[in-house]
Amino acid sequence: TSTDETESAGRIEETQDTASPTLESTTSTEPPATTSELRTLRTKAEAAASDEPTRDTSSTGGGSRYQRSSAIKKYVKARADGVCEACGDPAPFETPDGQPYLEAHHVDELGQGGKDHPDKVAAVCPTCHKRIHHGEDGDTLNEALRERLEQGLADVGVE
Repeated sequence: TSTDETESAGRIEETQDTASPTLESTTSTEPPATTSELRTLRTKAEAAASDEPTRDTSSTGGGSRYQRSSAIKKYVKARADGVCEACGDPAPFETPDGQPYLEAHHVDELGQGGKDHPDKVAAVCPTCHKRIHHGEDGDTLNEALRERLEQGLADVGVE
């Protein structure tokens, strides 16, 4: 678990020896951007979490889409503080309302039984998100992100 004074930050990088991502951890002495707000967002995200997200077929033209909690998305983006939780780079641009653009990524696909829970969702840049879903090393990158969540990233904002 993290404390008010310390936040675990990490970076998934490609090494020169292999084409697969590895995890490099660093520690910052700066607290997350407003710790009390992050705790409040985490509490709301946990309350909105679902082990079995609802499947919505009404607006997808016959396909299916799982309902995702906006509280979880808001929490993970605040937790990331404008930095991709996969590659460690700043968000590539800002939204029209001035927020860093990151996407919420479920490390366990909802369609495969994944949970809509803050412990299973990361904020990633669009490049990493597409790489995870469509890249040659996507499974490896997703696994490294899952491990980061399990090793404490998901605990940011937990009291």
